[in-house]
Amino acid sequence: MNIRDLKDYRTICAELQNKKQELKRCYAADVVKGSSPEFPYTKHSIEVKGAKPDEISEALQREIIELRKLKREIEDFVFSIDDRLTKNAILYRYILGNQKKSWTEVAFMCGGGNSADNVRMAVKNYLKKNS
Repeated sequence: MNIRDLKDYRTICAELQNKKQELKRCYAADVVKGSSPEFPYTKHSIEVKGAKPDEISEALQREIIELRKLKREIEDFVFSIDDRLTKNAILYRYILGNQKKSWTEVAFMCGGGNSADNVRMAVKNYLKKNS
């Protein structure tokens, strides 16, 4: 795992959401009327859903599987880190939230009076050692 992979995490998540939305458009749905097969033959609505299998939906499904795999690999790496400072710094900087936080914000969130440079170097050294 390297810094590029961590930076790509939010992009992977956004792309995964977009692909899921695109795949939803490949499905057809409708509502039809039906009745009970036995007396009193009560009328009710039935929702019918189905996939329109084509090359586009199959390609989207393959892409979704690949993106989920990449996302899971990054999450597994981060959650396997034993050093709490490094783990939390990576979580706050690259994984949690919609926007990347500054190293100063990350240091503040990690607590313990850490400086921005201290937290940044802890992450950099960990990644260098475990790449």
